[in-house]
Amino acid sequence: MISLLLFMFLAARPSTVVSWQPAQGAETYSVFRSAKPGLCVAPAYATGLTETTFTDNAVILDHVYYYSIQAVNGLGATCSATYTKCEVKPPLPHNCSVVQ
Repeated sequence: MISLLLFMFLAARPSTVVSWQPAQGAETYSVFRSAKPGLCVAPAYATGLTETTFTDNAVILDHVYYYSIQAVNGLGATCSATYTKCEVKPPLPHNCSVVQ
């Protein structure tokens, strides 16, 4: 019974799916998350991502998050020129896109 309750709790947790366009020459991506607007404010929230989507399972319903993306390769890293504001509201998962 405990495992069933835990599953029900986890299944009900909100999440946000952040997506972006691939950057030419990028080997990996880093995602930055903040409660205030800003671009690539350290520290990175997630690093070493090879896909152009990221699911944030640590969001709280009715909260606002700002995401920016950093493209990384052997020459260094470049932050996206924009960020996206995500307000976590139903239906879930909530989808946000970083437009470059």
